[in-house]
Amino acid sequence: MFLPGVGRIYTDRGRQIRSREHAESVLAAFRRYAMDHGHELAAEEFKPPRRAEHTLARWADRLLDDLRRRVARMERSPTYLAEVERWRAQHWGPLLTRTVFEVETLHVAELARQLEDRGVGQNTVAKVLGGLHRVLAYAEEHMPRRLGYRVPRFPRRERTHYTPNIPPVEVRDRILARIPIERRGIFLAMRLAVRPGEARAFNRTEYDRARRHLEIRWAMQGQSHAARRGPTKEGTVRVLEVDAELAAWIEAHVPTDGQLGVPLFVHPEARRRKGTTARWTMSSLEYEWRRACEAEGVVGLRLYTAMKHATLSHVVRAGGTLLEAQAIAGHADPRSTRLYAHLEPVVPAVRLRLPTGPRS
Repeated sequence: MFLPGVGRIYTDRGRQIRSREHAESVLAAFRRYAMDHGHELAAEEFKPPRRAEHTLARWADRLLDDLRRRVARMERSPTYLAEVERWRAQHWGPLLTRTVFEVETLHVAELARQLEDRGVGQNTVAKVLGGLHRVLAYAEEHMPRRLGYRVPRFPRRERTHYTPNIPPVEVRDRILARIPIERRGIFLAMRLAVRPGEARAFNRTEYDRARRHLEIRWAMQGQSHAARRGPTKEGTVRVLEVDAELAAWIEAHVPTDGQLGVPLFVHPEARRRKGTTARWTMSSLEYEWRRACEAEGVVGLRLYTAMKHATLSHVVRAGGTLLEAQAIAGHADPRSTRLYAHLEPVVPAVRLRLPTGPRS
């Protein structure tokens, strides 16, 4: 609506005024505001936002810039940044030209339907919509209050939690025995429910030989030789007592000097690049694991599943509580532990307090 001396004013997130009654209500609101705050402030309050500044593409780029700064400060994972960049490039396209004021629940639902029609998995759709919600929430947090923007409601997308194929610990240990002894140390560390990125980040100074304690404070933020050390995924610090086998391996294969920055687990055949160390990469870990599985005749067993999943499941099956499993895993949220600590697929009758034999 155009007011002489003021210009165009708007309401309802910039949508056009459709009826005379609507226009009269906006004009009445403008007059009330002008009486309380003055003509100039009222004009500024009711002016429409500049379209180019508030497209979803512009706010997505602002969020990405913020994430890049936080990654540089080691406050966010570069993996999450890469995911958001991929969602912006591959999935948010149908909405990027709209302003955040125009995005409604029906638009989000239509985007979800299009993703499903393209064959995108249910869990990926849930993550893509979650990232989109983060963009709009970021816009709400940083937009001037006078614009009155609120994030629209989002359609719920429940994630499917898949139960992995968890091997018995005996099978896992037989596979470990197939790994050459000089390379086995980092896998023995992962057997303690340590993430691969955390195991790759260990330095010699983080192992206390006298007490056999291993401090888990850092993780490699990336999978390659160029990855840097940063905080753990959960931002937690924990100390684990290593088992006898890992302690013996460290005594036999790791020099006693505690040089700063020297990895605890060194890949014996690592190809050194300028500015890098001889740390294991994710690809070298996975290759070594697949080779050991093939030697043992085991197919399709993933490294993460055989290590962290199997260890936490073993803890719970042996009578440990989820609180104990959470402390071992270093989870900040107990809901994460429930996803990892899977119980037996068949619940024994004794747990149901039912009789196990025929009645006399």
